[in-house]
Amino acid sequence: MWPRRASTATPENASGKCADCGRHVGKPALDEEGVCIGCQSDDEDDRRLVADGGQVVEDDRENELAQEPAEEARVSFTTAGDPLRSFLRYPAPLVDECVAVFDDDGLQIKAVDAPNVGMVDASFPAEGFSRYTVSGDEDQTGVNLKRLRKTLKWARKGRGSNDGDPVVVDVFDRRIRVRIVREDTRMTRRSEWFAIDPNNMRPRPSFPGLDLPNRARPSIDALGDAVAAIDSRHDYVRVTRDGETLVLESRKDADPDDDTTADRVTMLGCAWDTRDDGAEACSSLFSMDYLADMVDALNAAKADDVTLKWGDEFPTVLQFHNEDWGHEGRFMLAPRIETDEDEP
Repeated sequence: MWPRRASTATPENASGKCADCGRHVGKPALDEEGVCIGCQSDDEDDRRLVADGGQVVEDDRENELAQEPAEEARVSFTTAGDPLRSFLRYPAPLVDECVAVFDDDGLQIKAVDAPNVGMVDASFPAEGFSRYTVSGDEDQTGVNLKRLRKTLKWARKGRGSNDGDPVVVDVFDRRIRVRIVREDTRMTRRSEWFAIDPNNMRPRPSFPGLDLPNRARPSIDALGDAVAAIDSRHDYVRVTRDGETLVLESRKDADPDDDTTADRVTMLGCAWDTRDDGAEACSSLFSMDYLADMVDALNAAKADDVTLKWGDEFPTVLQFHNEDWGHEGRFMLAPRIETDEDEP
């Protein structure tokens, strides 16, 4: 309930117009002398007449954003709609649930999809939250990402420097509680559901250390346009370079004897090799669906930059970063190995 200032006793039949300001008010809002409770305040801005019994006191909503004292949460943090919703875009193409790790550095998600084709490693630094507390050195919680993303839709997007409606997340032993505050309309939504036992979930993956000498740093918008331009009827995309030019080529299948290219997109001046200048360009073939989903996630998450890393028939890594909220991480996409036994 919104807090209200205590008033003098009000007769049940007191109703009508205020004897002072002349405004019509509900019956509980008049005192025994027929003056509305709002007129008793010396503060002009504080004269807010209500029909349910008195004067509404301005509230900065700090009580709504604080951790609830009834029980202590293992993890509790406050952020806004845009930063958290954007962060959860990274694992969305691969998994609907995962183990979230909270420690002094912040929140980290590592996950791999069921076929072991795509992996994600994303972190949200502690300093990117408005408030962040975690008990112990590390806390692992199984999170239903689909449920969390659905709940966060209620948090409206911000405008300008405003990141959106405040969001409070509390993680208890067996439950996750999310509170979203719409300050302008004085509304709070509270949603709660069971956490998942991390022992019953797929273990967090380990990202292998790979020597990936070829690199490219296109803009995320340009990369998205390039992927969208490639013929969607084809299942694979070849990633390579021509000097300092990043090259994406669509392929119908993984048959090494059929090198027909349906679409070819080049991005000038963004590619290089970490070896000698004369090193031969590397090339790998990847699932077009996975690559498109990962690039879409970068756009939806408002990542500011991406660096591609690849080798010859090695996974490709898409390393990303967000400047405003400090999100950073990487996708890893397994290649489609081309062999003479592949059927067209």
